[in-house]
Amino acid sequence: MSKINIYYFSGTGNTDFVVQKLKIHLEKLDNMVAIFSCENVQEITMDCDIVGIAFPIHTSHAPEIFSQFLDKFPQQTNMPLFGVVTSGYMAGDVLDYETKKLKQKGYKPFLLRNIVVANNMHLPYVCPLEVTPNKIIEKRLDKIEKKIVDISIKINNHIKDIRGNDLCGKIFGILQRSIGDMHEKNSFKGFSCSNSCVSCSWCVDNCPTNNITLGTKTVIFGESCILCMRCYNFCPLNAIQMTHKTENTKYYKRFKGIENKGHKTTFK
Repeated sequence: MSKINIYYFSGTGNTDFVVQKLKIHLEKLDNMVAIFSCENVQEITMDCDIVGIAFPIHTSHAPEIFSQFLDKFPQQTNMPLFGVVTSGYMAGDVLDYETKKLKQKGYKPFLLRNIVVANNMHLPYVCPLEVTPNKIIEKRLDKIEKKIVDISIKINNHIKDIRGNDLCGKIFGILQRSIGDMHEKNSFKGFSCSNSCVSCSWCVDNCPTNNITLGTKTVIFGESCILCMRCYNFCPLNAIQMTHKTENTKYYKRFKGIENKGHKTTFK
Protein backbone atom coordinates (compact mmCIF):
# COMPACT_ATOMS: atom_id res chain seq x y z
CA MET A 1 0.00 0.00 0.00
CA SER A 2 1.25 3.48 -0.91
CA LYS A 3 0.18 6.96 0.05
CA ILE A 4 -0.34 8.92 -3.18
CA ASN A 5 -0.89 12.66 -3.63
CA ILE A 6 -2.19 13.85 -7.01
CA TYR A 7 -2.02 17.53 -7.90
CA TYR A 8 -3.91 18.74 -10.94
CA PHE A 9 -5.60 21.52 -12.90
CA SER A 10 -8.79 21.12 -14.90
CA GLY A 11 -10.11 23.86 -17.18
CA THR A 12 -13.41 22.36 -18.26
CA GLY A 13 -13.57 19.19 -16.20
CA ASN A 14 -11.83 16.58 -18.38
CA THR A 15 -8.79 16.25 -16.15
CA ASP A 16 -10.91 16.33 -13.00
CA PHE A 17 -12.99 13.45 -14.43
CA VAL A 18 -9.85 11.39 -15.10
CA VAL A 19 -8.29 12.16 -11.70
CA GLN A 20 -11.47 11.19 -9.85
CA LYS A 21 -11.54 7.86 -11.73
CA LEU A 22 -7.83 7.34 -11.09
CA LYS A 23 -8.37 7.84 -7.36
CA ILE A 24 -11.16 5.22 -7.36
CA HIS A 25 -9.06 2.58 -9.12
CA LEU A 26 -5.93 3.25 -7.08
CA GLU A 27 -7.93 2.93 -3.87
CA LYS A 28 -9.33 -0.39 -5.10
CA LEU A 29 -5.70 -1.53 -5.09
CA ASP A 30 -5.48 -0.57 -1.37
CA ASN A 31 -3.65 2.71 -1.84
CA MET A 32 -4.39 5.88 0.13
CA VAL A 33 -5.06 8.63 -2.41
CA ALA A 34 -5.50 12.37 -1.90
CA ILE A 35 -6.25 14.69 -4.82
CA PHE A 36 -5.67 18.45 -4.88
CA SER A 37 -6.75 21.02 -7.45
CA CYS A 38 -4.00 23.61 -7.76
CA GLU A 39 -6.72 26.28 -7.49
CA ASN A 40 -7.29 25.33 -3.84
CA VAL A 41 -3.79 24.45 -2.59
CA GLN A 42 -2.29 26.89 -0.10
CA GLU A 43 0.80 24.84 0.77
CA ILE A 44 2.36 21.91 -1.08
CA THR A 45 3.35 19.11 1.25
CA MET A 46 4.95 15.89 -0.01
CA ASP A 47 3.75 13.69 2.84
CA CYS A 48 3.38 10.73 0.47
CA ASP A 49 5.20 7.81 -1.13
CA ILE A 50 4.29 8.74 -4.72
CA VAL A 51 3.27 12.07 -6.24
CA GLY A 52 1.19 12.49 -9.37
CA ILE A 53 0.46 15.46 -11.61
CA ALA A 54 -2.35 15.83 -14.14
CA PHE A 55 -3.38 18.63 -16.50
CA PRO A 56 -4.86 19.35 -19.94
CA ILE A 57 -2.47 19.95 -22.83
CA HIS A 58 -2.17 23.54 -24.04
CA THR A 59 -0.02 23.89 -27.18
CA SER A 60 2.35 21.25 -25.77
CA HIS A 61 2.57 23.12 -22.46
CA ALA A 62 0.81 22.75 -19.18
CA PRO A 63 -1.68 25.61 -18.65
CA GLU A 64 0.20 28.58 -17.25
CA ILE A 65 -1.52 28.36 -13.86
CA PHE A 66 -0.33 24.78 -13.43
CA SER A 67 3.16 25.37 -14.81
CA GLN A 68 3.63 28.10 -12.22
CA PHE A 69 2.24 25.73 -9.58
CA LEU A 70 4.88 23.12 -10.49
CA ASP A 71 7.58 25.75 -9.86
CA LYS A 72 6.51 25.73 -6.20
CA PHE A 73 7.11 22.01 -5.68
CA PRO A 74 9.61 21.50 -2.83
CA GLN A 75 12.99 19.83 -3.23
CA GLN A 76 12.89 16.04 -2.82
CA THR A 77 15.23 13.05 -2.96
CA ASN A 78 14.24 10.37 -5.50
CA MET A 79 10.49 10.98 -5.09
CA PRO A 80 8.58 8.67 -7.50
CA LEU A 81 6.48 10.78 -9.88
CA PHE A 82 3.81 9.99 -12.46
CA GLY A 83 2.07 12.32 -14.87
CA VAL A 84 -1.16 12.14 -16.82
CA VAL A 85 -2.23 14.64 -19.46
CA THR A 86 -5.67 14.92 -21.03
CA SER A 87 -6.01 16.01 -24.63
CA GLY A 88 -8.27 16.21 -27.64
CA TYR A 89 -5.72 14.62 -29.92
CA MET A 90 -1.94 14.13 -29.64
CA ALA A 91 0.04 15.15 -26.59
CA GLY A 92 3.60 14.91 -27.89
CA ASP A 93 6.34 15.32 -25.31
CA VAL A 94 4.45 17.73 -23.04
CA LEU A 95 4.88 15.61 -19.90
CA ASP A 96 8.56 15.05 -20.53
CA TYR A 97 8.92 18.80 -21.15
CA GLU A 98 7.01 19.90 -18.04
CA THR A 99 8.69 17.42 -15.67
CA LYS A 100 12.23 18.62 -16.49
CA LYS A 101 12.00 21.21 -13.73
CA LEU A 102 10.83 18.52 -11.31
CA LYS A 103 13.66 16.15 -12.21
CA GLN A 104 16.08 18.89 -11.21
CA LYS A 105 14.36 19.02 -7.82
CA GLY A 106 14.79 15.29 -7.17
CA TYR A 107 11.57 13.83 -8.60
CA LYS A 108 11.88 10.58 -10.58
CA PRO A 109 9.22 10.15 -13.29
CA PHE A 110 8.31 6.52 -13.92
CA LEU A 111 5.01 6.89 -15.79
CA LEU A 112 3.96 9.60 -18.27
CA ARG A 113 0.71 8.98 -20.15
CA ASN A 114 -1.78 10.81 -22.36
CA ILE A 115 -5.52 10.15 -22.28
CA VAL A 116 -7.50 11.43 -25.27
CA VAL A 117 -10.76 12.78 -23.87
CA ALA A 118 -12.19 15.64 -25.94
CA ASN A 119 -11.32 18.85 -27.75
CA ASN A 120 -12.88 21.77 -25.87
CA MET A 121 -11.81 24.61 -28.17
CA HIS A 122 -13.26 25.82 -31.45
CA LEU A 123 -12.55 29.51 -31.97
CA PRO A 124 -12.25 31.70 -35.08
CA TYR A 125 -8.62 32.27 -36.13
CA VAL A 126 -7.31 30.35 -33.08
CA CYS A 127 -8.53 26.76 -33.56
CA PRO A 128 -10.44 25.41 -36.60
CA LEU A 129 -11.03 21.96 -35.08
CA GLU A 130 -14.59 21.29 -33.96
CA VAL A 131 -15.51 20.56 -30.36
CA THR A 132 -15.78 16.81 -29.80
CA PRO A 133 -19.47 15.80 -30.10
CA ASN A 134 -21.18 14.04 -27.20
CA LYS A 135 -21.73 10.88 -29.25
CA ILE A 136 -17.96 10.59 -29.82
CA ILE A 137 -17.23 11.15 -26.12
CA GLU A 138 -19.74 8.44 -25.17
CA LYS A 139 -17.94 5.98 -27.44
CA ARG A 140 -14.61 6.87 -25.84
CA LEU A 141 -15.65 6.37 -22.22
CA ASP A 142 -14.99 2.64 -22.16
CA LYS A 143 -11.55 3.11 -23.70
CA ILE A 144 -10.79 5.92 -21.23
CA GLU A 145 -11.79 3.66 -18.32
CA LYS A 146 -9.53 0.86 -19.56
CA LYS A 147 -6.59 3.28 -19.86
CA ILE A 148 -7.16 4.53 -16.32
CA VAL A 149 -7.25 0.95 -15.01
CA ASP A 150 -3.99 0.17 -16.85
CA ILE A 151 -2.35 3.33 -15.49
CA SER A 152 -3.56 2.54 -11.95
CA ILE A 153 -2.08 -0.96 -12.04
CA LYS A 154 1.26 0.36 -13.27
CA ILE A 155 1.36 3.07 -10.61
CA ASN A 156 0.49 0.52 -7.94
CA ASN A 157 3.28 -1.79 -9.09
CA HIS A 158 5.79 0.98 -9.90
CA ILE A 159 5.99 -0.21 -13.53
CA LYS A 160 7.83 2.17 -15.83
CA ASP A 161 5.72 3.45 -18.72
CA ILE A 162 6.99 6.69 -20.22
CA ARG A 163 5.46 7.78 -23.52
CA GLY A 164 5.70 10.81 -25.79
CA ASN A 165 9.44 11.40 -25.44
CA ASP A 166 10.37 9.57 -28.64
CA LEU A 167 11.56 11.43 -31.75
CA CYS A 168 8.05 11.86 -33.16
CA GLY A 169 6.72 13.18 -29.87
CA LYS A 170 9.60 15.60 -29.40
CA ILE A 171 9.27 17.00 -32.93
CA PHE A 172 5.52 17.47 -32.48
CA GLY A 173 6.04 19.16 -29.12
CA ILE A 174 8.76 21.52 -30.36
CA LEU A 175 6.71 22.55 -33.40
CA GLN A 176 3.53 23.07 -31.39
CA ARG A 177 5.28 25.09 -28.70
CA SER A 178 6.96 27.38 -31.22
CA ILE A 179 4.31 27.72 -33.92
CA GLY A 180 1.32 27.24 -31.63
CA ASP A 181 2.41 29.87 -29.11
CA MET A 182 3.07 32.40 -31.85
CA HIS A 183 -0.21 31.63 -33.60
CA GLU A 184 -2.19 31.93 -30.37
CA LYS A 185 -0.53 35.21 -29.44
CA ASN A 186 -1.29 36.73 -32.83
CA SER A 187 -4.82 35.31 -33.19
CA PHE A 188 -6.38 35.51 -29.73
CA LYS A 189 -7.36 39.04 -28.74
CA GLY A 190 -9.40 38.15 -25.69
CA PHE A 191 -13.03 37.46 -24.88
CA SER A 192 -15.90 39.90 -24.65
CA CYS A 193 -19.59 39.76 -23.72
CA SER A 194 -22.67 40.07 -25.91
CA ASN A 195 -25.89 41.81 -24.87
CA SER A 196 -27.28 38.51 -23.59
CA CYS A 197 -25.05 38.77 -20.49
CA VAL A 198 -27.19 39.19 -17.37
CA SER A 199 -24.27 39.65 -14.94
CA CYS A 200 -24.96 36.33 -13.19
CA SER A 201 -21.25 36.36 -12.18
CA TRP A 202 -20.73 32.62 -12.83
CA CYS A 203 -17.62 33.38 -14.87
CA VAL A 204 -16.35 35.81 -12.23
CA ASP A 205 -16.70 33.20 -9.49
CA ASN A 206 -15.14 30.36 -11.51
CA CYS A 207 -12.25 31.97 -13.41
CA PRO A 208 -9.07 30.20 -12.20
CA THR A 209 -6.90 33.31 -12.62
CA ASN A 210 -9.41 35.88 -11.31
CA ASN A 211 -9.25 37.53 -14.73
CA ILE A 212 -12.94 38.47 -14.84
CA THR A 213 -14.65 41.17 -12.79
CA LEU A 214 -18.24 42.35 -12.62
CA GLY A 215 -18.85 45.73 -14.22
CA THR A 216 -21.92 47.96 -14.15
CA LYS A 217 -23.87 46.13 -16.86
CA THR A 218 -21.58 43.30 -17.93
CA VAL A 219 -18.35 41.52 -17.03
CA ILE A 220 -14.88 42.87 -17.72
CA PHE A 221 -11.94 40.77 -18.89
CA GLY A 222 -8.40 41.49 -17.72
CA GLU A 223 -5.02 40.53 -19.17
CA SER A 224 -4.39 37.20 -17.43
CA CYS A 225 -6.58 34.86 -19.51
CA ILE A 226 -4.97 31.42 -19.99
CA LEU A 227 -7.56 30.18 -22.51
CA CYS A 228 -8.76 27.42 -20.21
CA MET A 229 -12.13 27.77 -22.01
CA ARG A 230 -14.15 27.51 -18.79
CA CYS A 231 -16.03 30.81 -19.04
CA TYR A 232 -16.57 30.63 -22.81
CA ASN A 233 -17.91 27.08 -22.80
CA PHE A 234 -19.88 27.13 -19.56
CA CYS A 235 -21.51 30.56 -19.59
CA PRO A 236 -25.18 29.65 -18.93
CA LEU A 237 -26.35 31.98 -21.72
CA ASN A 238 -23.40 31.55 -24.14
CA ALA A 239 -22.87 35.30 -23.74
CA ILE A 240 -19.07 35.23 -23.82
CA GLN A 241 -17.71 35.71 -27.33
CA MET A 242 -14.52 35.87 -29.31
CA THR A 243 -15.60 38.29 -32.08
CA HIS A 244 -19.20 38.37 -33.35
CA LYS A 245 -18.60 35.08 -35.20
CA THR A 246 -18.99 32.94 -32.07
CA GLU A 247 -22.54 34.22 -31.63
CA ASN A 248 -23.30 31.56 -34.23
CA THR A 249 -23.44 28.72 -31.70
CA LYS A 250 -24.61 26.20 -34.30
CA TYR A 251 -21.24 26.51 -36.03
CA TYR A 252 -19.06 27.43 -33.05
CA LYS A 253 -20.44 24.85 -30.66
CA ARG A 254 -19.60 25.12 -26.96
CA PHE A 255 -18.06 22.21 -25.09
CA LYS A 256 -20.27 21.38 -22.10
CA GLY A 257 -17.96 18.90 -20.36
CA ILE A 258 -17.37 15.17 -20.59
CA GLU A 259 -20.57 14.62 -18.59
CA ASN A 260 -22.44 17.40 -20.45
CA LYS A 261 -23.14 19.35 -17.23
CA GLY A 262 -22.09 22.77 -18.52
CA HIS A 263 -22.01 25.46 -15.82
CA LYS A 264 -23.09 22.84 -13.26
CA THR A 265 -19.68 21.18 -13.59
CA THR A 266 -17.76 21.34 -10.32
CA PHE A 267 -14.05 22.11 -10.05
CA LYS A 268 -12.51 20.39 -7.05
